[in-house]
Amino acid sequence: MGAKNENEMKRFNIRMPQDMYDRIEVAAHKRGVAVSAFINMKLDEILKQDEANNSLRVLTDPVAMQAIMAQMNLNAEETSQETGEEKA
Repeated sequence: MGAKNENEMKRFNIRMPQDMYDRIEVAAHKRGVAVSAFINMKLDEILKQDEANNSLRVLTDPVAMQAIMAQMNLNAEETSQETGEEKA
């Protein structure tokens, strides 16, 4: 995703069952926010949780972890060569 204005908004229609909308409306009003703000907050929470889960998945995947460690070793070797240090 490119660097976009943080305040830029995209409008779209969403359909949901009336009872779900009613529950969202009650929850939003309890928090003192508009329904759209409440939905945005909850979607942001879900996206952040998904990103955290994906990060954890990478850390528990042995193949992915091996690739990360190999890249870290490569970066460390390049850094030591740039500073003129010998590898022990």
